[in-house]
Order: sequence, then C-alpha cells, then structure tokens
Amino acid sequence: MGRAFADTRFDRIMVPLRFVSEKLGYEVTYEKSNDRDLAIVKQGNRSLIFTLGSNIVRMSENGKMTELVSDAYTFAYGDRTYVPIRYVSEYMGLSVDWDQSSKTVLIDRTVKELDKTKINTAVKEYTLDNGCLLYTSPSPRDS
Repeated sequence: MGRAFADTRFDRIMVPLRFVSEKLGYEVTYEKSNDRDLAIVKQGNRSLIFTLGSNIVRMSENGKMTELVSDAYTFAYGDRTYVPIRYVSEYMGLSVDWDQSSKTVLIDRTVKELDKTKINTAVKEYTLDNGCLLYTSPSPRDS
C-alpha cells in the first residue's frame, strides 16, 4: 500500500486512489482510452474519471459529463495512482476539512449534493466564483 504525502507545490494531500476510494465505499476500475490511462471511481449514478498525467477530472452524473479542472495532476508512482484527497472526496459529495494542529484531513461521510451552481461556465476552464477550483472548504494553505 502506498502512503499519503503532502505535495507542497500545490498544497494538497496526495493519496493512493484505490485505497482511499474503497475505504469510502467506492468502486475503482482502470481502463485505457486513446492510449491514456484512466482511473474511474464510481458510486451509484456518479463517476469520476481521472486521467493519469492530467489535471482534468471528468465527472459523469445521471449520464451528463462535466469536465472539472484541478490544480494538481493525477499521477502514478510505483504501482499506485495518486490524487488529491480533497478532489475524490468533494467531487463525490463529501465535506473535507484540514486540522492544522494535528495535520489531519477530516472527511465528513454525510453525502451532500454537489453544488454545481458555483461553477462558472462562462470561462473555458471551470473555476469557482471565489477563485478556487471546485472547493467548498479551505485548503491546508488557508489554515
């Protein structure tokens, strides 16, 4: 099993996708599409599609596809796929918070509806009105 680590370039906690996703109750599969490696996280009618080497995350919900731009890239190290814990959790409707004193990521497993109204579709890359990229709570940098 890989280990989580702090990526100081992006102020993100990077985690092994399969380990964390399965602990949260999601199904994880891997595919190849157009010579790109994809990691797919699924629960119910919502899927997240991470492309290795990319910062684009595609979300499929009820048959509708939305592209989301993150500030950190999905990557493989050894035989593990790493993603920011915030993305896999928040994109699936969970709340994420950072406890600076214990340096711990806190995940509220109460599923909430993803607030897509905060996505500004007037620009090509999806950004939120507060300048962050699909964030609903502070990043570790803000603590």
